[in-house]
Amino acid sequence: MNAIAAAAAWDAAAAQRACALLTSSPQERARLLFFQDNSLHDRRAHSADALRAQLAESPIQTAVALAYTCPAERGLSASGSFATPRYSVTALAGTIANLRPLRKHMIASGWLDQGADEDAVVAALVDFYLRKAKQPLDAVRAALRKLQGAFAIAVIVPDSPASTFVASKNLNVLVGFVDGAACALSDARMRPSGAELAPLQADDVAILTPRQIVLTDFDGMQIVKHSRSAPLFELSLPAGQTNADARA
Repeated sequence: MNAIAAAAAWDAAAAQRACALLTSSPQERARLLFFQDNSLHDRRAHSADALRAQLAESPIQTAVALAYTCPAERGLSASGSFATPRYSVTALAGTIANLRPLRKHMIASGWLDQGADEDAVVAALVDFYLRKAKQPLDAVRAALRKLQGAFAIAVIVPDSPASTFVASKNLNVLVGFVDGAACALSDARMRPSGAELAPLQADDVAILTPRQIVLTDFDGMQIVKHSRSAPLFELSLPAGQTNADARA
């Protein structure tokens, strides 16, 4: 099954190390997406090993990035299948059960061009809610409610450049801290020894930032997760309340 390694870190080197955890089978291609200098950068390779070689030769200069694999037949086709401007970039692992009707509706509505791949469908759905003036977290939640199947998604929104949003349904995803980066891994085989990782609960959304990970459920409750010396799960909070508010 294809996989995701998403990261938000203090520096580009830490983000690159987290994305380099990506693994692929011989039938899968690898891709790295990130925003830099206000533009989307898209690196592609025929395997995760080849992507790592690219990164070693030409390191990324941003601390927020998505790496993922996809089947060869889907793999390295152009992602310029959007009929409307992009508000987000999305990586998908797993299977969207209701993909066909969603794609058909989006093409008929002018949101996508013919031939849009799975990633473009999910990104267009997130974009639809962002265009409705929703905050990125709310847009990811709304998209998650529309999607069916066993999958994980990771989303970067240019207007929230220091954050990566991760969610899943019926697919195990690990979130936590790896070598200086907040990260999400959709395949436990990518987990390095000693990493501070815990399962993301179904239908929860994780916000990865360089300082912390915020887990939110459909009721708006938040759990703040810090790295290393702080407790793994520090405090459950209502949406909008900070740890400082709770301690006051």
